[in-house]
Amino acid sequence: MSIHSLQKRVATVKLGIICHYSTSVNDVTVRLFKHVSPYTAYAPDFTVNLGTSWLTFTTEFNTTSFSSTVNEGRFQFWLSPFTTA
Repeated sequence: MSIHSLQKRVATVKLGIICHYSTSVNDVTVRLFKHVSPYTAYAPDFTVNLGTSWLTFTTEFNTTSFSSTVNEGRFQFWLSPFTTA
């Protein structure tokens, strides 16, 4: 998933995901950041605590760290810190 153009200095973004606990992953961190160096964060990271059944998680946040149109924003769903062998 990517955001190709953020045109305001502060944009309110609402993100919804449907997720489920697995035997190897129990949480996921979501990041919105610049997809090219220096990989600036455009919003605070947030972590979704996954349950044992399907759930819909929504959050709303304000973007930061840019002063003109942004064309390289990306969402990252980071599972690695929460995985088990």
